[in-house]
Amino acid sequence: MQQRRFTFFEMMVVVALVALITALVAPKVTTASKRMIVESSLTGIRRAVSETAMRACATGQSLTLTLDQDAAAFRVSQTPALPANNWTPARIQTTENQTATAIIAGAATYELDKNIEWRLGDSGFGATDNVAYAFFPDGQASGHSLRFAIRNRQFQLDVDRLTGNPLIQELE
Repeated sequence: MQQRRFTFFEMMVVVALVALITALVAPKVTTASKRMIVESSLTGIRRAVSETAMRACATGQSLTLTLDQDAAAFRVSQTPALPANNWTPARIQTTENQTATAIIAGAATYELDKNIEWRLGDSGFGATDNVAYAFFPDGQASGHSLRFAIRNRQFQLDVDRLTGNPLIQELE
């Protein structure tokens, strides 16, 4: 029995098919990875803002979330100048004679993705200005809009004044 070999033409057809499939699939793979990087970065920002807002409500302390551009992080600190107006956290009944304070665990520092480029000048801040958001025990918050970019996509971060929730919108 004689063994059949592939002709040059058959080999070229296989190479062309592989090249076509690669050309169709490659852009989708790179787009998906870019989308994952953007979503991961946005999730880190949302987490820092949301947890700080919840912690302010749960502990009865006014908290400040400050952007540290150099370290690519948000830092949480207690705001001593803003009293809690004698507000105390809710008590949870655990057993018949015991009570526990409702406390939300939160980090002192929230590391952010290195892909985030903060646009302080576009937001009206100077290069040395501290960008900070304040969260109060009654759920309210304050802070200015902040622009940033991730992978050439422009975003703006705001904090809802009544609830302290992060509001991130993509700019065109």
